[in-house]
Amino acid sequence: MPDSCVACGLAANRQTYLPKVNLKLRICQSCGIGFLDQFLKEPTRFYQHNNYYAAWWQSKINEQPAVRLLKEKTAAWILGQMRPFLRQGAGILEVGCAFGYFLKMAARQGYRATGIEVSEAVEEAKKEDLQVFQTTLESFKRPEGSFDAAVMVDVFEHLSDPESALKKLSHLLDKKSGILVIVVPDFGSLSRKIFGQYWLHFKPEHLFYYSKKGITKLLRKHGFEPLLLRTAKKATSLSYIAAH
Repeated sequence: MPDSCVACGLAANRQTYLPKVNLKLRICQSCGIGFLDQFLKEPTRFYQHNNYYAAWWQSKINEQPAVRLLKEKTAAWILGQMRPFLRQGAGILEVGCAFGYFLKMAARQGYRATGIEVSEAVEEAKKEDLQVFQTTLESFKRPEGSFDAAVMVDVFEHLSDPESALKKLSHLLDKKSGILVIVVPDFGSLSRKIFGQYWLHFKPEHLFYYSKKGITKLLRKHGFEPLLLRTAKKATSLSYIAAH
């Protein structure tokens, strides 16, 4: 785990105790990025079983279509945000593809979709005839510039080494026109301010907490220039919220 802010390099001396997860959060006073004082041991093991996605009702067959519909609506919105920056038939890599909902929507829209996932959920994605691999981003091997876009939806905050991830993605993306899409909980959001230490997104598997200022600084540090920075629209329902 880092001793200083990944974006600023400054010591993050401000600490907040999170009783919800029984962990301390260190916060950079310059850019607002937070990170847990203690990371999970062997974090990828945390996702090795499908029960990690229990809140998606994956064990309740009769409720699967409801989850699929929500995920597909969110995927369609994200792809709509990406469309102005992509050519038709562009190659998209999704890091953390889970059951492949985003990949399938991307394929429907004519993109060449590839996914990587560390959990066993990848076996369900394979049943959808999608090009998916059970691997980490670090171990994923492709030639330089293989993809036109890379997408991480609710994934980047789980990575213990975001800087290495950005370096790897910079290698995988087309140098001239490649785009990177990251969706993370907003550490500066109104909901976080309202709920304080009991914010929904404070979880032991969420290692970093990104403010808009902080993630912009981190991206620029690794050669990415933000084209669009906005609040994401995520389809949900009362039942899905209750499951979480």
